[in-house]
Amino acid sequence: MTQHAHAVVWIDHRVAKIFDFNREDAEGQIIHHWHAEKQIHHKAGSVGSGHIVEDEAYLRAVVEALHGPYEILIVGPGHAKWQLHAHLKLQDPEIARHVMAVVDADHPSDAQLVELARKYFSGIDRMTPQIITPKQ
Repeated sequence: MTQHAHAVVWIDHRVAKIFDFNREDAEGQIIHHWHAEKQIHHKAGSVGSGHIVEDEAYLRAVVEALHGPYEILIVGPGHAKWQLHAHLKLQDPEIARHVMAVVDADHPSDAQLVELARKYFSGIDRMTPQIITPKQ
């Protein structure tokens, strides 16, 4: 199995796409939220912000897929990326330490997502030593 130094997570309230990658290779997986609403925003005139709190089981499933990569980039179009980051800080601070940034990204294709992450990490890779920890 190829060792990957980075991971990118694209997440919204219905699906999370996780890619472990290096310069030459990428391996992806998709985690679906099994109870996600199709539309989470309220209609005009209704009470509330229009955002729901993500299901803990969904966030845990995403976190379980993150064990291994040394540096993580979290991206997505809405609030779910921030909820994942907050969940990591509270529930798994060891993995949270590996989150390099949380960035807005609409709905890129899988190839565009990996390319965006490679560009993001290319500058960091030149400035920091690359340490790859083996998956357990």
